[in-house]
Amino acid sequence: MPISHPQEKKDAVRPMDGKDQKTNSTKEESILNSTKTQYNAFKIVKAKGVIFTQSTKNALKQIFGCRFNYCYDAYVGPIAKKNDVQEFLNQLKIDATLSDVCFDFEKNQKIDGLETRLNIIEQNIQKLFEEFIVLAERYDPTRSYHDFQTEPASHNPNQSNDDIRFQVEWDLYQRFINLRDLEKERENLRVSINLHIQEEIGWHDPNPIYALPIDVPEFLPKQMLPYPFDEWVLDEAYRMPCPPDYVAIASIVSLGGIIGARCGIKPKAFDNWIVVPNLWGGLVGVPSTKKSPAISVALKPLEKLIHIATEKYQKAIETYSVKKTINTAQKEALEIRIKKAAKDQNLGELETLAAELKEHEFKMQLQTPILKRYKTNDTTIEKLGELLRDNPSGMLVVRDELIGLLASWEKEGREGDRAFYLEGWNGYSSFDTDRIQRGNINIPNICISLLGGIQPDKLLALLIQTSKALSNDGMLQRFQLLVYPNHNLWEWRDRIPNKEIRAQVDFVFQKIGEFNPLDWGAISSSDVKIPYFQLDQEAQVIFIDWISTLRLKKLPQEDNPLILQHLEKYDKLFASLALIFHLITCIVNDSKGPINAVSAKKAVEWCGYLEAHARRCYGLLADDGLHSALALCEKLRKGKLKEGFTVRDVRRNQWTYLTSDDSIKSALNWLEEEKWLRSYETGGDGPGKGPRTCRYKINPKVFLHKSDG
Repeated sequence: MPISHPQEKKDAVRPMDGKDQKTNSTKEESILNSTKTQYNAFKIVKAKGVIFTQSTKNALKQIFGCRFNYCYDAYVGPIAKKNDVQEFLNQLKIDATLSDVCFDFEKNQKIDGLETRLNIIEQNIQKLFEEFIVLAERYDPTRSYHDFQTEPASHNPNQSNDDIRFQVEWDLYQRFINLRDLEKERENLRVSINLHIQEEIGWHDPNPIYALPIDVPEFLPKQMLPYPFDEWVLDEAYRMPCPPDYVAIASIVSLGGIIGARCGIKPKAFDNWIVVPNLWGGLVGVPSTKKSPAISVALKPLEKLIHIATEKYQKAIETYSVKKTINTAQKEALEIRIKKAAKDQNLGELETLAAELKEHEFKMQLQTPILKRYKTNDTTIEKLGELLRDNPSGMLVVRDELIGLLASWEKEGREGDRAFYLEGWNGYSSFDTDRIQRGNINIPNICISLLGGIQPDKLLALLIQTSKALSNDGMLQRFQLLVYPNHNLWEWRDRIPNKEIRAQVDFVFQKIGEFNPLDWGAISSSDVKIPYFQLDQEAQVIFIDWISTLRLKKLPQEDNPLILQHLEKYDKLFASLALIFHLITCIVNDSKGPINAVSAKKAVEWCGYLEAHARRCYGLLADDGLHSALALCEKLRKGKLKEGFTVRDVRRNQWTYLTSDDSIKSALNWLEEEKWLRSYETGGDGPGKGPRTCRYKINPKVFLHKSDG
């Protein structure tokens, strides 16, 4: 269907090699001495998977005068010698049929000339447009390049440096004028080409395209969560309704954020390797899948802790204000006594009063109340650093749309935000910042938990960026609690919430918010700066078996580099989940001690479940072309792409202008028949005329299935 670039008249097939090619060459040489025949109209339609050797192509061209035509995507030859061509192909045992077509070679030669000119103009537009953008951004990056598309203000010789300004802006304006003229000529050529293309091609109705998402296991709260979270997650998810995965992920991330760097886990019995249970979670789903309500419900127990902390802070501030007044008066009295001692030159009393004043200021500083913070929704890294300094156990960052946070890291002046969050994922390292205005900020533990929702198409954009080696800094792989469950059909549900279970969950959050790890069996050691829990003997065996399978069997056999990098971080995932489940169990059962096998088995179950979801999420990248084809077909069927829709065949580096229903049908047919190696872009006017609306790819892994009715 796409029109060819006349300078690239090569077949879209690769030559055969080996014994078959040599055999065919011998047969063809015996025919090369026959006379050429006149041109006429039929096309050679190869069977699926058939390829032509170079010698076959030469024979079709030199002996029979067959000419490859990109409108038909086939060789077109003389109808009078159709039988000779068919016999020639039969001798070479090439499975192909010859069908009659109406073809005007004189008109085709005109189209070739127009296409050649169009291609040159396309290249000039692209080059001129890129030069225009670079020059505009270099001159003034704060201004939009659209500002330079009008004639600049007159040159003012009395104003310093105005000659440079006028010269650059005039140069930009002239480039824009040239660009506009080329675009007009391009449109005229497109119209001329479409007027010359009048072939009647019988396109059948397009067959549907089906996506084949990677299967994920069903989330089973009874097997994967300790009591009372299993029943609470089911109750909240059922009433909403939403996938229970969402509520479970949000609650686990919030619990990990509360625990933070107050304690850790040493997965090995003797080594000093320690893991802090802060986690990053992402809820993937199309709009209206209840991602935000699920996060809101899961954070309600945390909101109660925040309310309690705020009330305590308000009371402490009231008490502190009274003490501050008294201490201020005492400080002023000391300063008066110091001035008097200095005046009397009483050095002994002066030194005593100075030491007393210093001690007084130190006590005042210690008594200053600090608000206990658990989470934040929108903050700069400078303010987040101050929050982490005052709350060394860590901070939970919650964003309804993760893409908003990730996009803010790309803004000018925010280049360090991404690195700051990467540092905070480990949860066990100190961090120092030095700023002229803020001075030095020492963060004992930079521990960040992260939670939010994201849509599949936004996630795909991140995956495309991550797939590039220079852009892959391991950010996306740190979202270990990344889930993309199946979308449940909505149905009416109305029942009373389980208040008893909710109260028990609130109690667990409250206890974890105020617990002392040492009272629950944590170990304190001089070589580790925070208390830690360890696995008991049975849980240790489970962990060794699991990590040995991961490192020795699963990772060496993994072909996808992104999934490989994702799974390599599962050591922290297992340890964090085991510790969180253990602390929940300790509260419910009023127990303490090392982490047992029950919590370890649940962590193993979660790792397998999350791996499947990670494969589905990363699979979006592999199915990029399929999703694009689905989107394009849907728009075509609904008639959203009318006159003026353009398709660019990147393999042949040329645009096709679609103007009729037959062309739209042919585009759908092209999606189906040419799925093996095609990539193309769509847009209103092609390159150089503003941003294109979208880009599509179709790769060899696209699956297209015919409907059986």
